[in-house]
Amino acid sequence: MPKSTIPDNRKRRAGRPPVGATLVGVRLPPSDLDALDQWIIQQQVPMTRPEAIRRLIELGIPVPPHHAPDVSTKEAFALLLESACDAFEALLSLLQRKVTIGGSSDHLTSGRAAAAIRMALAQSFVFNTCRAHRLCKHQAGALGLDRDERKVFIAATETLVDVRDINEHAYERKVSSAGRKQKSRMMHDQGNSFGDETSLTIDQGGVLMGPLDLRDVYRAVDRMRSLAGFRMLGDGD
Repeated sequence: MPKSTIPDNRKRRAGRPPVGATLVGVRLPPSDLDALDQWIIQQQVPMTRPEAIRRLIELGIPVPPHHAPDVSTKEAFALLLESACDAFEALLSLLQRKVTIGGSSDHLTSGRAAAAIRMALAQSFVFNTCRAHRLCKHQAGALGLDRDERKVFIAATETLVDVRDINEHAYERKVSSAGRKQKSRMMHDQGNSFGDETSLTIDQGGVLMGPLDLRDVYRAVDRMRSLAGFRMLGDGD
């Protein structure tokens, strides 16, 4: 009589093989478990809860100092200046039609793409300029800049930091007597229209954020780039 066979439907356990690892049992309250499941759903690849916990541990534990890239404050400052100026110069080239965006025969789609690119370039300029402002203001000793040049740069970019806070978060850094951050109510003449700090207007007439024309800020950043950009890094070391 032939032997009967019983199919083995047991599933192999998913995850890393238990080699060189220690099993750690963890109990999670419902709120933490729900947060973990929501995080798993947002990822691009499927994973089990143990895999998700391992990944979150990897993301949450700082990289040891010897693995961090060895970038000096001067180099970081130079990179911010160069990135800010590159973004704004690319934006100017688009506005002056030295560079065009083509591809789609759909004029509406092309127009939206061009507007999105101009906005992204302006925001990149603002982001890198504000970070350069912070370094210049709080790391003066490490940068070794001329005191007067440093003061000019900080003064020229200080207002941009204030306006950026309102533009991105809709509040001013100054607080009211009650300790609450105040929303901006300042309206500014932008030629053919009016706007407050929450608006960003880009056209051939200028790049306007609230009361600022970012072309004026760019000139200050470009000046600092000539003093502390990539080309000057080798001179002061």
